[in-house]
Amino acid sequence: MKKNKDCAVYITDAQGNIIYWSNTAVELFGYISGEVSGKNIAMLYAPGIEVNKPGSDLENAKVKGSCTTSGWKQTKQGGTIYTEDIVTILYSGSSEPSGYSVVSKIVVDNELTETEELRLLADYLTTIREEEKAVMAREIHDELGQQITGLKMDVSWLGKKISQEDEVIRDKVKVVIGLLDDTVKMVRKMASDLRPGILDDFGLIDALEWYSREFEKKTGIPVIFNSSGAEIAVNKQMVTGLFRIYQESLNSMAERSKQGSIVADIGIRNGIIEWKITNGNAGAGEYTEARNDKLRLIDIKERMRVMSGTYEVITNPQEGTTVYISVPLQKA
Repeated sequence: MKKNKDCAVYITDAQGNIIYWSNTAVELFGYISGEVSGKNIAMLYAPGIEVNKPGSDLENAKVKGSCTTSGWKQTKQGGTIYTEDIVTILYSGSSEPSGYSVVSKIVVDNELTETEELRLLADYLTTIREEEKAVMAREIHDELGQQITGLKMDVSWLGKKISQEDEVIRDKVKVVIGLLDDTVKMVRKMASDLRPGILDDFGLIDALEWYSREFEKKTGIPVIFNSSGAEIAVNKQMVTGLFRIYQESLNSMAERSKQGSIVADIGIRNGIIEWKITNGNAGAGEYTEARNDKLRLIDIKERMRVMSGTYEVITNPQEGTTVYISVPLQKA
């Protein structure tokens, strides 16, 4: 595993655009100053691996004044390095940040540990899985749904051409039309289960409210979803990640108890998305070492790691189960 004692230093403005690029940064990343000046630091982060980290790192520094973070960067030559960064907020006489200072040191250079390889693979598979679900949902909803709707119109046309005396055939046509209607509903549900269109069309809050209603219909467990009412503007990957985590959290609570109600409160404070999901049933079972529990928690924690967030589950026999989620706000 290659080590490097030299540190790259660069400075950005308040939006993360590079305004100073040291000689050691040239040596580390391969870019000369003119190639990065005015460019956002997102260009340094490995695509598809650290998609949410640029905004997260700056937001953490803004909240705390300074933070230490690590992640995958890419060089001009297309290589990948693992660095540890110290991000410090800069001020110029006002309460708002004027920029950020970053000291970046190589921790791992191209030679991955087994754990790091598995994490890269997990991130990649999660991204691919969501993309495949989105494609399948569109094809099922648009292609198959349209074909079934067209078939229904043809059957309806044939039904109108049948004489009034052929009651048996006319009744059969009505049955077929009813079956086609049910099939259309099933197709829409399949597409929605893969990836709800509301995620891409209306945003995170509307999608979470919609799923709360759907979950209540399916399980009979009342869900009270509370938010400030304002949309939380985050990028597509984060919308998907938070939505999936909400799905898994509610489904897990449903497996433990069909009683009581679930209350979900989500909001933003100091640049952090804070989310509390509570099932007040005192008799709910705890998380266990069962396979489903372990796999669900692994999936959730991997999604949270990519978003630089935290996920904590607390189960109290007298008070029920509460999930605490905290994620740095990353703008769309």
